[in-house]
Amino acid sequence: MDYSKIPTGDAVQDLITRISDSQQTVMDVVTTQDEAGNTIKKLIVEKRKVAAEDPRPLVKEESKPRSHIFYNVKGFVDFLTKYGKDTTVVFSNPNEGRVQAVLDDRLDRGGTEIVTFEPLIHPRWATWAQLLAVRRVALAQFADFLGWNRRAIIEPDGRDLMLMLSQVKGSTSIELYQGKGKRALNGLLIKTNIQGSKGEEIVELPETITLQVPLYVQTQPVDVEIDLCIETTPDGTGIFVTLNSGDVLDAKLQAFDEMCFALEPLKKTPGMVVTMGAPDYAEWNYLKPIS
Repeated sequence: MDYSKIPTGDAVQDLITRISDSQQTVMDVVTTQDEAGNTIKKLIVEKRKVAAEDPRPLVKEESKPRSHIFYNVKGFVDFLTKYGKDTTVVFSNPNEGRVQAVLDDRLDRGGTEIVTFEPLIHPRWATWAQLLAVRRVALAQFADFLGWNRRAIIEPDGRDLMLMLSQVKGSTSIELYQGKGKRALNGLLIKTNIQGSKGEEIVELPETITLQVPLYVQTQPVDVEIDLCIETTPDGTGIFVTLNSGDVLDAKLQAFDEMCFALEPLKKTPGMVVTMGAPDYAEWNYLKPIS
């Protein structure tokens, strides 16, 4: 073995202690033959410059699927006018009170992007809608509610109604009947009389109230009639108000149709489908592979 190439002394120390960040020490054994055909092994020690590595690309997290929600029908139409295609389908769903658009309804492994228009409930109607959902409240609680929301009432006068309800008087009379014969009256007969007061005048309480409110933001006000039923508890110690309305569903449908009329310009887009319905998805059926 030829050891002539092996550095000694300070040279070895230099290799060990003074390697820069951009260099590395390489040691290798090389096998050669001399002129006589003898095999010679040589130990090669070198300094080599380290090639800089290419910068690694940053790994970005994939963004979530887009599913925009619009509260303004004009913004919804403007978005579809700009980004809609001949494969866009717009579904109007009056049962849920919203409109959904599938931007590309073709079969796509990457999924579909759906944008939605959900009209905002008008604040003046929202409080009444919450009260109708409860249906039955104490008289004092209803009178306090009218103090904050009476301006939505157009019949009777909201202020007069509030004053009447704050001075309600209820009387209960119980009579015992013990009769004989097939048309006789037997048992207890309980009579309840509930009246309101306006100053010193006793007045009959209304059985209905009429509201004039917009159901959704940016829609016209509509009339909603609410049935007002005032009753006492069986023992006559408490008075409650029960509210019902058969006009709400018709009024909501009317307001929704009014907003959907703004979708008419979308029908002029070639290929775009505007219809009533809702987007739905079916499950894939996987077939057994053929062996």
